Amino acid sequence: MSKKLCADCQTRPAVKGTPENMFCDPCNDYAGDENTHSDWAHDDVRTGDTGKMKIADIEMIQNQMKSCAVCHPELDPRNKPVRTGHTNTATHTHTSHAGCSHPRTPKDREICRRARKAQA
Repeated sequence: MSKKLCADCQTRPAVKGTPENMFCDPCNDYAGDENTHSDWAHDDVRTGDTGKMKIADIEMIQNQMKSCAVCHPELDPRNKPVRTGHTNTATHTHTSHAGCSHPRTPKDREICRRARKAQA
């Protein structure tokens, strides 16, 4: 059974702990950045439409904007390359005994494998 893919990028497996377990970690992080971006009115601060915001709040938001992936697409965590392959597995070879004349017991298969390995 294959893993459920992320509903946003469709490339990484979805992980538990995200909303409805349907996003990968980078897409979930980006969704959090989008929420922060809109909740703290980054677009309004960038355009100068700050209304009655305090100067201290504007400065704090400008500092937040420096690390915002929505304001700076180069910081988007979804742009990281997708990890592929296994890193902790040893390769296994599978030997077919279909052409062998020995009995089909595990002990005889083992003797056959050792004999083939010695010849190689």
